[in-house]
Amino acid sequence: MVDITLASLLSTNPVTADVTGDEPLETVVSATSEAFKARQLSATPIRTSANNETLALTDQGGVLIIDNASARTVTIPLNSAVAFNVGATLLIRRGSSGGEVTIAATGGVTIEKRVSLSFNLAENQAQCVLHKTGTDTWFMTGELAST
Repeated sequence: MVDITLASLLSTNPVTADVTGDEPLETVVSATSEAFKARQLSATPIRTSANNETLALTDQGGVLIIDNASARTVTIPLNSAVAFNVGATLLIRRGSSGGEVTIAATGGVTIEKRVSLSFNLAENQAQCVLHKTGTDTWFMTGELAST
């Protein structure tokens, strides 16, 4: 792989060198390059809801913000209902409206976490990460209230 220097980028506008896909994204800065287009497509999706929610495949890799003055629950469904790939991650954030947000498991789903922590996000703007580690097993870590 040949390093692309700033001088070579400045001398060619747009960059006409082939992009093989092996280049670190940080070294490819032309708006016309394939690597730049890939970076644009990798934006993290954000969904905001004021309701109780059951996770959907469209939440995978994204941020789900629950924002309501009343308590709300985010439920993790069984794999047979919503087949997230093992290794899937998503972030749940509590909004600024003050309502408690609880992460719950449908019967048959296991949520693993530190024993000293609850299933509730600790305060406004707190967040947690859910990581699917098995067919119906998820690991949860983040800013959770103490038990």
